[in-house]
Amino acid sequence: MKTKSNNPKSTLILSSLLLTMVLLTSCKPFKKQTPEAVPTNTAKETTEAKPSVDDTAAAPTAKPKIYSASDQAAYAGALELKDAEFCNKVTDESYQTECKTAVADRVTLESAVSNSDSTDCAKLSSEDAKRACEINIEVDQEKAAKLKAEEEAKAAGNKLAQEIVDAKDINRCKELAIESQQLDCELMILINKATAQQDVSICQQGSTQEARDICKTSTQRALSKLQ
Repeated sequence: MKTKSNNPKSTLILSSLLLTMVLLTSCKPFKKQTPEAVPTNTAKETTEAKPSVDDTAAAPTAKPKIYSASDQAAYAGALELKDAEFCNKVTDESYQTECKTAVADRVTLESAVSNSDSTDCAKLSSEDAKRACEINIEVDQEKAAKLKAEEEAKAAGNKLAQEIVDAKDINRCKELAIESQQLDCELMILINKATAQQDVSICQQGSTQEARDICKTSTQRALSKLQ
């Protein structure tokens, strides 16, 4: 009985042959891929843009009417003269009507304000003009009330100042509310005293340099007239 050959060299060759056969049977022939053809019969879809219509768009505003230079001059002249008849020189009919209304409103407004009578405001051509008229009257009334209060305060201060001067009490001049009255009060007392005593140095009793300077100048002038 023969024994099986265990030759390593033979075994290696056989293994190489088997590996080669496996590789050959497993590999497929390479096929070059070509790009897919782009279909040429596909209909191209197009969307046609429709212009949007804005139903809410504002209508174009009308340009303001420009009146002739002569009409504008006549309008301005009528207002300045407060003469509605002068508006007849305006040739444009609508502008002439506007002129007469404006003149009437101005005359009414000035009358209402000068008389402080708000009932005249109702004669004006528009609600806005009526309200403006009432406001103007309110402002004038406030100004008049303020002026009256100031005049009353000044009159009361003058009365008190005269009392203080008569009493020759210079320290009380500070009781006066108005600063200018305080200065006048102090000067009257000092000048009267300095002139009566013929002593200019009395002016040094003034509370401020201004008071001292005015007192000195006034006293010297008064004394020079006595000589």
